[in-house]
Amino acid sequence: MKVFIRQFEYDTDQMTAFSTGISSMPAIFVNDNGAAFLQISRRHWEAPKFRHLPRSEAFRLAESCRIPGLKEFVRARSAAVSGVAEGAMVSA
Repeated sequence: MKVFIRQFEYDTDQMTAFSTGISSMPAIFVNDNGAAFLQISRRHWEAPKFRHLPRSEAFRLAESCRIPGLKEFVRARSAAVSGVAEGAMVSA
């Protein structure tokens, strides 16, 4: 499914999905850049909506919803895009 968020087009078929187990927000999608998007569904909506999640909120949802692998996946994708080794500290 193609979605538009903040004037950018994303394709959920090319993202990795993590199930939350909650009917009102059934999945969190993560793209190749490590950006996370929350799928939001309501009975009266024709199609689900998506909201961009900051990394901190994706981590919080990973812990509160007990989503295995989400936090590590987002962290690894973000590190790969920025070119920083995972766990490495960057000095200014």
